[in-house]
Amino acid sequence: MSDLVATVLGSLGAAGLLWAFYATSHGGRHQAEPVVAWANLLGSSLLVVNTAHFHAWPPLVVNAVWAVIAVWNLRPRTAIEPK
Repeated sequence: MSDLVATVLGSLGAAGLLWAFYATSHGGRHQAEPVVAWANLLGSSLLVVNTAHFHAWPPLVVNAVWAVIAVWNLRPRTAIEPK
């Protein structure tokens, strides 16, 4: 993969994470809403690709954990579990 492709993917990923942050902070959305969880998952996954390409291991770990949290928020909820 070229540096340009990795940079574009990382930039798109950062934009996705920033949108999700804005949506939960000012847009009235909850972090467990599917659209927010998908934005977090896609954004963090694209940043994992970017940081792996550039051998930036600490942010890779942070974004991998972020992706796991997003997957956790996408799982089906039980009736008694709060959203």
